[in-house]
Amino acid sequence: MRLAQYDSATRFAELIIEKGAVNAGAINKASLYLGKAAMSKGDYNLAKDEFLNTLNSAQDEYGAEAKYLLGEIQYLSKEYKQCYETLISLNTDFAAYPEWVGKSFLLLSDYFMAVGDTFQAKATLNSLIENFPQEDVKVIARDKLKKISQAEVNKQNAIKADSLDN
Repeated sequence: MRLAQYDSATRFAELIIEKGAVNAGAINKASLYLGKAAMSKGDYNLAKDEFLNTLNSAQDEYGAEAKYLLGEIQYLSKEYKQCYETLISLNTDFAAYPEWVGKSFLLLSDYFMAVGDTFQAKATLNSLIENFPQEDVKVIARDKLKKISQAEVNKQNAIKADSLDN
């Protein structure tokens, strides 16, 4: 959704939650969209609150997406320990939703790179490439792995060039 649409989504989501006489799925979706709207505006605290609201009642795809987005906010905020825990629990709690499991493993590879564990990042991506059922996740994993490998080659070349200069 583009930012302008989030403003409309926010109004409708608030109405759905306010009325309360709708089904739980609609309320979960509304809460998720309130979080997505807040996230798109950079209000990570409000977004976290809405994603947690969604998670408190949604054990469906909305809950899986909310948990992933919570992990993404934690990653972007450099709350790496919480990010790791959130993504690992997503893979356990929402294993039935492969789209979000795949995205969480891709984000886990970013987490491993951010904390300096290139080996684990590469292992995570290789595991996705070899074992994950969704091709779109495999394509992204291959691209990320290629970028990591290229960065390693560039680093080695820079070290060699530096040693030749000395």
